[in-house]
Amino acid sequence: MNNGLNLLKMKNKKPQVITNKISNMKKAIIFMTLCFGFAKIHAQNDNPYSVFGYQGKVLKTEEEISGKQYLFLNTNDTTQQLKTIAFNTKTRLIEYIDHNDKIYKTDSLLPTFVLRFLSTDPHAKNYPGMSPYNFVGNMPIRAVDPDGRDIYILFYTSGHTDPADNEMFRASALTRKVDIERSKGFDKTKDVVVMLQVQDMASIQKQVNNVVKTLSPQYGQTQEFSIWSHAANDGPTGTLPTSSNAVDGKQMSPEGWGKIDFNWKNNGTGTNANFFGCNTGNESGWIFKDPSFAQTVSGLQNFSNVTVAGQPTSAFPSKFTNYRQNSENGPGNFINSETNDMIYFQRTYLVAGEHSYGGLNSAASQNVAHPMQLNVNGQTTGTGFQTGTTKKP
Repeated sequence: MNNGLNLLKMKNKKPQVITNKISNMKKAIIFMTLCFGFAKIHAQNDNPYSVFGYQGKVLKTEEEISGKQYLFLNTNDTTQQLKTIAFNTKTRLIEYIDHNDKIYKTDSLLPTFVLRFLSTDPHAKNYPGMSPYNFVGNMPIRAVDPDGRDIYILFYTSGHTDPADNEMFRASALTRKVDIERSKGFDKTKDVVVMLQVQDMASIQKQVNNVVKTLSPQYGQTQEFSIWSHAANDGPTGTLPTSSNAVDGKQMSPEGWGKIDFNWKNNGTGTNANFFGCNTGNESGWIFKDPSFAQTVSGLQNFSNVTVAGQPTSAFPSKFTNYRQNSENGPGNFINSETNDMIYFQRTYLVAGEHSYGGLNSAASQNVAHPMQLNVNGQTTGTGFQTGTTKKP
């Protein structure tokens, strides 16, 4: 009896069980339909050509499939555990990946304010238009300057028939060397000043190449090139015939100057080239002015972004950069003595002035010097006095 009742109950439940199965199947079909529709819509959103009715498959990178966006830095050094440093732009985590492509360490990115420079560039005074906290002139892709190293290349002509000329140009280069080495930003462990003699203007190319090759690995790139010499509207004059690209025998053409690789720092931005000879910054012509030598040189590709300075008139020796006044030794006496490695010389600058200047032998006689012409990328940008000792008004 009990068995009959139980069997009856089971029989009465069968229709309910079948109904439930049908109901669940409908739900499954509806769910699968919705999923398929969502997948189709999602695929359309990933397909950039869906707006044209094209339903092709979209190929993705591993990063796109995983939903992560990375900035990778890879190394081929298999002796180290590290293979890749990856910055996940979604989680903002730095991931360290080994050679099995496994993440073995993560770091969080520090707040940006602790990534700023805490000290000023030691040569900030040379770049008044930039922030002293500026890194590589805001050109981190184009320029590399990790520690502010500088090379200064100073040339002076020798071999003149008049000994006073030899002393004058050499004393001028020595004065600039001392001024650089005494400047606030100069670090003798990182920076270097090189003084070189020149007689054949074409030899400058080889000498500069030797400096760059020998000293750049330790002292970085070139901050300044300067030359003290006799000169004219076609540029500096040597004491021997120019061996290549000659102009008027002892000068060198712009084509010759354009062949010199100075290895400028910061791609030339903030660097200087100074031509201290007569009329190197003088625009010739009475009505239609021809560009000065310094302006022409500044337009050469190898002087790109470099500030190129030249003298607007004849140049004369002075112990100040802004006034014409001889040293206590008087004119023509610039090197006092030289013993072993010690050179005793008079502070000497070549400054622009007029031939009609009077009382040159008198220490009390003064005359305001003309500022040098400044040029960048083939254009005259202004005037300014060379750095050094100035005469107070």
